[in-house]
Amino acid sequence: MCLLRTNVLMRKLRHIGLFVLVLISVQVFAQNQDFGTWVAFKVSKRWDKKFTAFGEVQTRFDQNVTSLQNSFIQGGVSLRFTKWYELGGVYRYSNNGEFDANRFDIDNKFKYKINKHNSLSMRLKYTKSFVTHKLKGDRFRIRFKYAYKVNKKVIPYAKIQYFYTKTHDFSNWQLQRYSIGSELRVAKKNFIDVFFTYQFEFNMANPLTEYIFGVKYKLKYK
Repeated sequence: MCLLRTNVLMRKLRHIGLFVLVLISVQVFAQNQDFGTWVAFKVSKRWDKKFTAFGEVQTRFDQNVTSLQNSFIQGGVSLRFTKWYELGGVYRYSNNGEFDANRFDIDNKFKYKINKHNSLSMRLKYTKSFVTHKLKGDRFRIRFKYAYKVNKKVIPYAKIQYFYTKTHDFSNWQLQRYSIGSELRVAKKNFIDVFFTYQFEFNMANPLTEYIFGVKYKLKYK
C-alpha cells in the first residue's frame, strides 16, 4: 500500500513538474529575468483548534542572489469558523534598504479535505500597502493549493496564485506565481518548508520573470 501511494505521488509530482516546465518555456524569451532566494522563520500557535496567531521574519534576495531585495517582519491572527473556512488579518512591516513599507492583509481561506491524503484549498487575500506613509496601492490575490500527505513527516504541494491590482481596476492580473514544494517534519513541532517558485509579471511594460528557491523554518505549537 505504501509503495502504491508513493507511485501515485511520483506521477502527480511529474505532472506538476511538467506543467511548470511548460510555463517556463513559454517565458524563455523574456528579456528581463532574475533568480532569487527567500529565507524565512515562522512561529505559530493554535488554541482550541479555532484561534491561531503567528509571527514571521523573512529576507529576500534578487539579482541572482547578489542583492537584498526586501526583508520584513509580520504577524497575524485568524479564526476558524468551520472546518472549511478561516478568516484572518495580517500586518507586515518591510524595508528594502531605501523605503519603509506597511501592509495590511485580510485573508479568507477555504479548505476541502478529499481524503486523509489529498486536500484542496483556496485563499482570497486583499492587501493595502503604504510606502513611507504614502498609499502605494491595493492588491487582490487568489491562490489555489493542492497538498498530498504522504505521512506525518512529508507533505508535498503545488500552488498557483494570481495577483490583481487597482492599477488595472482589478480587471486583469499583474503577476502570476507557480510553486512546488514540500513541508518536512524534522522534529516534534519543527518543520522545514522547501519550495521552488516561478513567477512573472503581466500586462505591463518590461515585465520581470523570476525563478526563486525558498526555505522556511516553522515552529508549530498546538
